[in-house]
Amino acid sequence: MLSLISLFRLAAKNTFRKKLRTILSIFGIILGILLYTSIGLASHSFQKEIQTSITYLQGAIFLQQKGVPTPVMSVLNRSLEYDLENFFAGKLVGISPQIWYVNGTSFSFSSMVVIGVYPEREMITGGYLAQADWSYRSPPSDNETGWIVVGESIANMFDLKIGDRVKLGSFPRNVTLTVINIFKIGGVTDFLALASIFDIAKIDRFRDLNKTVSSFIIKLKDPRETNSFVEYVKNKYPNVEIIMEKDLAKRASYILSNVEKFTLLIGGLGVVIGVLGVLNTVFMNVSERRKEIGILKATGWSNLEVLIEILFESMIMGLVGTIIGIVLGVWSVQFATEYFKLHLRLTIDFEFLVQPFLAGIMISLIAGLPPAYSAMRISPIESLRE
Repeated sequence: MLSLISLFRLAAKNTFRKKLRTILSIFGIILGILLYTSIGLASHSFQKEIQTSITYLQGAIFLQQKGVPTPVMSVLNRSLEYDLENFFAGKLVGISPQIWYVNGTSFSFSSMVVIGVYPEREMITGGYLAQADWSYRSPPSDNETGWIVVGESIANMFDLKIGDRVKLGSFPRNVTLTVINIFKIGGVTDFLALASIFDIAKIDRFRDLNKTVSSFIIKLKDPRETNSFVEYVKNKYPNVEIIMEKDLAKRASYILSNVEKFTLLIGGLGVVIGVLGVLNTVFMNVSERRKEIGILKATGWSNLEVLIEILFESMIMGLVGTIIGIVLGVWSVQFATEYFKLHLRLTIDFEFLVQPFLAGIMISLIAGLPPAYSAMRISPIESLRE
């Protein structure tokens, strides 16, 4: 039996006999692996970002209006804060009210999500917003209302530096905030901007909803009090949604599972194109070389050697297309994040890259099986008569 190296060399030579046909088949594989890699990498990286952000919410309880998809649309009465402080007196580490506001068009990449907070309260409750450093605050000037700290991604997107001023809203209903720090926590948190207003209600002028906030971050002294806290809020405030850390993790998992399904669907369509291309190319190669294969079998080649040689041809196309597809997939995500200024930290690890690589090789081998089986059935005598 011929060595595998000899069979591989012969397969490499036969693969590129018809260069244009082979290149078109490889292009189909490149397209499928590119889609699989790029969408999968973006989903994988975003999942890491969300997981990083959730770790900063350990022990925190988040309250917002029930039925709204985002805190930006939530409206809660400030009386809830005072009621909880009285009812759970001595059992709370603290309550931090928040007012969420989108400065800009919410459908644009250039929008800024700003959260009005009391920094001292945020630090006590220990949510991820508390990770920002507010120590650089100084007395405000005559024409500024307060301060703002921004995440690294927001700072890069809007080219903000410490000392710059940010205007929220439009004249005459606007405030001016001075950038006092830029934080780099990690995760989607870096896309947020945190505003410290002397009176948190001043940011409320954009919403026309007096004595209300968007949400609350709450932390209990004893985690064992969580059940009684949840029961009290549910019974007295049925319009309030209680979100725990585990709930955020479940929501993130649900969203990401749908993204992964979409990834598999899009990547799968591309893979099907690649499989059909390889299948067609190898079938045509076998059809055109029937006499050659018959001669090889007449001179001593076994069916196993024919099978391996044909599968090698299929695998070579898959290998070349897969490597190029992975490289282009990673590059396309990097280009997209820079072009759209998304500043998504790409998480490229060995475990992730193995998936599209093995997928590319496996589909090429599967595509090579039918033509390889067809080649095995070629009769030396009949092929020489043709």
